[in-house]
Amino acid sequence: MCCDRSKIAGGLLLALFASYRLFPLSWAPLLLSFERVRAGLRMRRLSVGGRSFRYLEGGRGAPLVMLHGFGADADHWPRMARALTRSFHVLAPDLPGFGGTTASPSESFLVPLQAARGDLVVGPRGAARHLLALADEAVSLSKSMG
Repeated sequence: MCCDRSKIAGGLLLALFASYRLFPLSWAPLLLSFERVRAGLRMRRLSVGGRSFRYLEGGRGAPLVMLHGFGADADHWPRMARALTRSFHVLAPDLPGFGGTTASPSESFLVPLQAARGDLVVGPRGAARHLLALADEAVSLSKSMG
C-alpha cells in the first residue's frame, strides 16, 4: 500500500512537471497570480481620461510608484514588491499599450514616444495622481525605457 501511494505521487509529480515543460504558457497566469499573492498585491483597474489602466496595488506606508520598462508590464514587479510592501504603498501600473492598459490602434510605440507616455502615469494629470488619492509626495522607482 505504501509503495502504491509513492508511485502514484511520483506519477503525479512527473505529469505536473511534464505539463509545465510542454505547456508553459498555460501555467503563466497561475504562477503570476501566486507571485502577486506572495507580494501582497491585488490587480485593479482605473479609468482616467478615457483610458483604462490596469495596475497592481498593495502594502502600507509612503506611496511608491513602480514603472516597468519598454516591452514589459506591471507583473515585472511582484518579486521586488514583496519586500517593499512591508514599508510602502506600492502601485505598479501597466503603461499604455502594455499589459492590461488600453491603447489606441493609431498610437505609435516608438521608444521616445513611449517614454513620454510615462507622463500619463506620473505627470500632473496622470493616473498616479488618481491612484495616490492626491497624496502629498510619491517616491518613484522606474526602470530605464531604453
